[in-house]
Amino acid sequence: MLRRSILFAGLSATLNSPAHAKHSWPSRPIRLVVPFPTGGAVGIWARLVAGRVGHALGEPVLVEHRGATGTLVGTAAVARAPADGHTLLFTASPHVTAPLASPRSTYDPLNDFAPVGRIGSAPLVLVASPAFQGTTLQELKSWLRQDGVNFGSPGAGSRGHAFGIILAEAFGVAVEHVPYAGEAPMVSDLANGGLSFAFCSPAAVGRTSGQPSLRILAATERTPLASLAAAPLLVEEGFSDEFAIGGFVGVFAPRDTPQPVLDRAAGVLYAVMSEPLFRETLVSAYLHPHWQWPAEFGDHLERFVHQWDLTIRRRRLQPAD
Repeated sequence: MLRRSILFAGLSATLNSPAHAKHSWPSRPIRLVVPFPTGGAVGIWARLVAGRVGHALGEPVLVEHRGATGTLVGTAAVARAPADGHTLLFTASPHVTAPLASPRSTYDPLNDFAPVGRIGSAPLVLVASPAFQGTTLQELKSWLRQDGVNFGSPGAGSRGHAFGIILAEAFGVAVEHVPYAGEAPMVSDLANGGLSFAFCSPAAVGRTSGQPSLRILAATERTPLASLAAAPLLVEEGFSDEFAIGGFVGVFAPRDTPQPVLDRAAGVLYAVMSEPLFRETLVSAYLHPHWQWPAEFGDHLERFVHQWDLTIRRRRLQPAD
């Protein structure tokens, strides 16, 4: 902790140096690629972080959505971008889950990127169609025994895909998987009765105003968000420990980005994440702030890859045709 305090103090002094600001990174606006369609939770978090980081750096951080094919296209574009720190990736768990499930992936989630920092984790919530009139998981189990049951996910191989399969297995029901190119169109179809249930971000559920209400029935992960205190945790209700595999939200750079650039980016991101009011803003947007420095974040990613690879192999999750 003392080492990090000293490091941060040194970074702060360096960042405030006029000579440093004039002659080093960034020398122009930074492109922050979000490999998801607009309208999703990741885009909301990215814009919140971009505004604060841009202010700290004195250069705009421009959020660019590149969402298609389950995040693969946008992520691969960052892997191929010049490694000069002016193109960064703001992403979440599909950074790992999508390439593990898809033979079409052209990038390695660990070896083609340099972690800048983990900003937090985000649970998914189980939400049923407005046609479901119950309030409990047992009532949902009975309701899903009807014909024509389906569930949506923001992409094949995603956590939402796996969790839908795992829940159906626990309930003993047959379901059809409907993959979408992102969360926003999925939640819209769910709110309009086109899906039986889905796992999605709570932020997405909160943006269905003007549509039939969606009720949150349960949440994933082991630690509840204060803003989701009323939602039971699936692992505490006796469901598979796989529901406790925590997702991540973080920032990456292309693999060969110079170390001084990575150090400065991590230091600025840490400073932003250390602001109490900003952390409260993230919590209100249903993100659990959890900072990890690059090395620690890299270790977390390796564990996550191992856990998720086992889940994908066990469930035989395949991408859409």
